[in-house]
Amino acid sequence: MSMMSGNRHASTVDAAQSRFEKALNRASASTKSAKVRSILWRMASFLYSLRKSVAEGVYPEAIFDKLWKPTAADLLELRSEIRAALLSDDGHVSRDAMSVREEAASFKNSLRGASVTARKAMREHNGTISTEEMARFNFAEEAVLHFAYIIADYTAARNEEMAPGKLDKGCNRFKVVRWCNDLFEFCVNWWQEPFFESNGMTLWEKLIYPAKITLTGTLTSIVLLLWGRVYPYMMSHVFWGFIAALFCMLPNTGATFNKPEEDTLWGVGWRMALTLVGVGMTSVLSCVVFPVFASVQLDTVSEETLKEQAKRVTDAVRQLVRLSDGDSKSSIVDEREELGELLSRTSNTRAALKEDAFAEVIVFGQWVMSGKEKRILQAQKSLDSLAKSTVCAYGACITCTLEIGQPATTELLAAISPHLEALATALERSIAQLEVCLGGGKDGEAIMLDDEVHLQMMRCKDSFNERREMLVSKFKEGSDRFNEVVDSGGSILYHALYALYLFTEEWNALEIFLAGRKHAVNYPLEPTVELRRG
Repeated sequence: MSMMSGNRHASTVDAAQSRFEKALNRASASTKSAKVRSILWRMASFLYSLRKSVAEGVYPEAIFDKLWKPTAADLLELRSEIRAALLSDDGHVSRDAMSVREEAASFKNSLRGASVTARKAMREHNGTISTEEMARFNFAEEAVLHFAYIIADYTAARNEEMAPGKLDKGCNRFKVVRWCNDLFEFCVNWWQEPFFESNGMTLWEKLIYPAKITLTGTLTSIVLLLWGRVYPYMMSHVFWGFIAALFCMLPNTGATFNKPEEDTLWGVGWRMALTLVGVGMTSVLSCVVFPVFASVQLDTVSEETLKEQAKRVTDAVRQLVRLSDGDSKSSIVDEREELGELLSRTSNTRAALKEDAFAEVIVFGQWVMSGKEKRILQAQKSLDSLAKSTVCAYGACITCTLEIGQPATTELLAAISPHLEALATALERSIAQLEVCLGGGKDGEAIMLDDEVHLQMMRCKDSFNERREMLVSKFKEGSDRFNEVVDSGGSILYHALYALYLFTEEWNALEIFLAGRKHAVNYPLEPTVELRRG
């Protein structure tokens, strides 16, 4: 399987990931349930992080022999149950979810047994597995388990949304009643998402466009009527041009440029020449009367998304730190579902604005976008990747906070908690620096950042590795403390730290790029569009 073959099957996995993301976008757009959208986003996040982990290279032979082989059969069974649950449409909620959870529990027990056997062999033969490789494998196994639990939640949420049995109860068994219910539901959903598909915008943001076009159309009509009184022979020609403008006008300038030519021509009929006049009028209205640029909106949404991601990860890390200080688990705030829904919504918003922003850049060039805004536009795909890493890191930290116990808390977590606190502080400083960088300064000027997030993550890993090596050395001398630490949540802490590592690597690369240090990382442009260099 690709999980143990490193990056040898990269092209196959990447193609599957591309197909999955397209299916995910379609599923997210088709569902009315915020809970289902959140689960879909969390599902994609764990798969993305697992892919990142696998791509780092082939696991050592010791891991393959001692941990992978004894658990491979259970993993295949779990994979089959996940596939069956995803393909099932018979509405058996409890059966599908229960089967997945049972196989996940079986896989977890198999992993524990293999881990105990591996530790015994390590003690007898004085062998060892590096902390980095062990953490990477633990992350992979925990990611698989988390994915299975999310699939179980998705199965329940999906069937709850569909709820075919509910339609057959009471008055709902009559077709007329069901038709009226469907019509009412359609009207409610239309009012919640008026005029346009769901793209994360609020009701006010969607209603402001028809209000603007109504006001503009009324004022323009008054001017045309007055003009027609003076020059009656011009009235019909101007009228057809104005009709074209109304048909072509869209919420922002980029959307106007992107409107398919065929739709534009058929929308206004046979007056092709005057349709082009209408497009010109629309562009002028979009730029001058109501200058709403998709590139500016995209800039704002992207910055807000970055700030929210940093805040959520910081909060999760600090909850983990407070646990090591003796805080009760009852005070833990778990917002995994809310975070998934938030990032899913902002991702849809950015996707809706991206094409329009590219069109604005091509037409206006330097007039509209600064170098900083161009970099934000170029980094949209990486912002999506960072969002997935955020969901994974936040979920891993919350899971660790909920499940870790003694002696893992005192032996491992307490040792790295000062560095975790420093990491949270560095993240706060980093987003403040990025805010200053993206909000001011000369265009094209590279802002020097201190790479504090990356530095604190490395210190955290070094501290963890040092503590683990000490426990391993005592274990080889006959102490059972290492076994107790692993069994009480040490492996879950491995998972949380590795998830944070993946997040900080994505964050650091994006931070460097947005700050203007262009040669530090290469962000490819969209395949169909190339930005004009400035």
